[in-house]
Amino acid sequence: MQFSIDGKMLDAGKDYIISGESKGLKGKYRLVKIESIASKNSLGDWSYHSVSKKDLLVIDDSTLVGGGVKSLLKIIEEKKCFGAAGYIELNSVKLTMDVSETASPFFHLIVLKKSFPVTKSEAVINIQNKIIHVMTQNIIGYVKGKRMPDSFIVLTAHYDHLGEMGNSVYFPGANDNASGTSMLLTLCRYYAQKQNQPDYTIVFIAFSGEEAGLIGSQFFAQYPLINLNKIKFLINMDIVGTGEEGIKVVNATEFPNQFSLLQNLNDENHLLKSVQSRGKAANSDHYPFYLKGVPDFFIYTLGGISAYHDVYDRAETLPLTKFNDLEILLKKFIDGLQ
Repeated sequence: MQFSIDGKMLDAGKDYIISGESKGLKGKYRLVKIESIASKNSLGDWSYHSVSKKDLLVIDDSTLVGGGVKSLLKIIEEKKCFGAAGYIELNSVKLTMDVSETASPFFHLIVLKKSFPVTKSEAVINIQNKIIHVMTQNIIGYVKGKRMPDSFIVLTAHYDHLGEMGNSVYFPGANDNASGTSMLLTLCRYYAQKQNQPDYTIVFIAFSGEEAGLIGSQFFAQYPLINLNKIKFLINMDIVGTGEEGIKVVNATEFPNQFSLLQNLNDENHLLKSVQSRGKAANSDHYPFYLKGVPDFFIYTLGGISAYHDVYDRAETLPLTKFNDLEILLKKFIDGLQ
């Protein structure tokens, strides 16, 4: 994996990432700023002229062309990059890696704006990228309830992350979501002890394929190993390695009674700075169950490091500031549900 501009080699993972859906590309390409091929008429309509397959468009995230970068990227895809081999997107904030199940016919590189040379004319690229389908699996266990074994409380976390980009760039995923997986295992170890046997059966599910589109949780919700109608409540833990500012609870507005219970338990025991409400969102593994009518929360911590989907989400920099207090709160909440 190599990418240089006018002879300056950029550092993969720190200076640039390849978008998950991008095709690979090899060769020497002319860099063309999107502003140089765009024009706007008196009615405010944008038009563009074509370029060659030996060109790469350069799009700054501050551009006003096409109504701004979000709408412009859609236009570029629709217009087949105006004939270019692909495009380079300059991001002024941070690099955020993703994965994709589908491949684009165009090359798409995301470069940190501060790493991009001010004067630039030519890029040399040797990057391979392709979709590879692999078999993966969910991991499931349970502790049988002593009073109501046919009713379930379900605890979930996804254990997959982004893996590698090339042979040298690794995305550790300490907060997203080794932290949630660690909390899942911590609670599993606690409830597996005879003296802590719950009244309801507690099911522990470590999902795979979350980053590629909630694949593991969608599969389980479609082909459940337990009766979904017997689930008293599901708690999904995803990104729980900080907590200086408390926690956010997705679906709090959908299940106000359970949210009030969680808030009251936190207030009574002075555990977290805040327990904040958020509405429904299709942003983690709780969502396929919500669509099936299962009451659930997705909980994530607030504050602390901002590393997310990048090479900086490492175990050695993850503070786990309120991990123990969140564990206590979750145990009390689970007890309160039974």
